[in-house]
Amino acid sequence: MLRMTVQSLKVVTIVAVALAAAVGGRVYWDYTRDRVADPNAGQPVPFTVSEEDDGDTLAARLRDEGLIRSEFYFANQLRLGGAQLRPGEYTLVRGMSVSQIIDRITDDGDAAEDDQANEQAGRAEEAVAEPRDVLVVPGSRLEQVAEAWGEAGLEGGAEAFIEATGADFSQQFPFLAERPEGTTLEGYLFPDTYTLGPDTAPEDAVLAMLQNFDQQVSQEMRDSAAAQGLSLHEVMTVASIVEREVQVASERPVVAAVYLNRIEQNMKLDADPTVSYVLGGPDEWWPVLQPDQQYSEEAQSPYNTYENDNLPPGPICNPSAASIAAVLERSDVEFLYFVAKNDGSGEHAFATTLEEQEQNIAFYLGGGAEGGAAPTETPAP
Repeated sequence: MLRMTVQSLKVVTIVAVALAAAVGGRVYWDYTRDRVADPNAGQPVPFTVSEEDDGDTLAARLRDEGLIRSEFYFANQLRLGGAQLRPGEYTLVRGMSVSQIIDRITDDGDAAEDDQANEQAGRAEEAVAEPRDVLVVPGSRLEQVAEAWGEAGLEGGAEAFIEATGADFSQQFPFLAERPEGTTLEGYLFPDTYTLGPDTAPEDAVLAMLQNFDQQVSQEMRDSAAAQGLSLHEVMTVASIVEREVQVASERPVVAAVYLNRIEQNMKLDADPTVSYVLGGPDEWWPVLQPDQQYSEEAQSPYNTYENDNLPPGPICNPSAASIAAVLERSDVEFLYFVAKNDGSGEHAFATTLEEQEQNIAFYLGGGAEGGAAPTETPAP
């Protein structure tokens, strides 16, 4: 749009997962870690890989030995890595991560480095560090979420977090199965304040955020979406655009209504935030669009809603609960257009017809009274 500037789906329990608890707005968690928090960290554990072993049998035995906590995650990472198991006798160490164990027992590993790897794993687990807060702000895109974890000191940094989001979590979180092929976890990494502990692996961080999403987006909300003919993925996609578009909280359900009305009228969304998402990069994740930049070659993407019909393939950011609720409880209005008032208020002027929209544009973007006659104000409900 022109302007200037979730019955809660039951998690398929592969391993015992202790639910994340929201306390005072902060999510504390200690579950399904790829690295076990163990007072005996650094203790050697003899382990045999036989010719008959596969990912599932190894995962079960590793869990029985207390070397991992998530059979699903271990087997999934082994499969995704594509490395071949290397039968033999090994000495593993309590406190090793899944990636360290996989490197050790596959053809990607190096037996000559066993002692060094074990020593490093023990030292890392025994290191004492204070827990740190990780604030994930609503409206952050996946890369910004990764940066937040990385800046807090997550092992492997932002890059490791992004890599961890590439795992298949749909068995544990069935709502993810709705996503079109090729989309990421964008939109499902619930914004909140999390706690990063000294033994937190990147996969822990992703799991915590998905678990939080599964709790916050209730069954009532998911039922409401279905009753309105919307999939959860569609709700999250619209909510993400609303999150990036709105500055004044009361406008959320109105802007949501505009977008949904336009979809029902087979109109392009013409949403600036979708183009900013396409153009964003490390230097500026949400660039302000220049005139006609939405039609430029660099802006060509399935996410560009000026060039493509309907919704983009998926969310463009990770929206707040307020924006999700706004989509499910959109205002009962017929508006099809809005334009930023450009007066520092962060508010928009809404319109039902193109003629009204053009009048608003002339007034608000054309210099007030000098740009055109004052529009007949249509207040947002």
